[in-house]
Amino acid sequence: MDKSKILTSNAPVAREVKFSDGTTETVHFRQVSAGQMRRWRAAEASGNEDETCFAMQRLVAASLCDGDGKLVLSEAESQNLTANGLTDLFPHVMAVAGIGEDAKKSSPSVDASTSAAS
Repeated sequence: MDKSKILTSNAPVAREVKFSDGTTETVHFRQVSAGQMRRWRAAEASGNEDETCFAMQRLVAASLCDGDGKLVLSEAESQNLTANGLTDLFPHVMAVAGIGEDAKKSSPSVDASTSAAS
């Protein structure tokens, strides 16, 4: 069996992110694991304000990386994301994870040098 079909890839996926200020930049994301997705979903559904408030930020921190695939935000740093920054980045995290209408354009099997438009 080819394990690449069932395991997350640390390969960075380049995405063209349009930021709230109107600028567009190439930003890299790693695919998050099923456990990280389950943690996010559980936090969102928990009703616990402390968990819910930073669930999306934690998922962004688990995905946002440099061109070599090295994570660039710690979980603690992610708590300082602006509302606009979170809104701009989160859809790309979901797409790279394979969730949402834009997911097929963001498959980690696609060459990391290929950017999918948002």
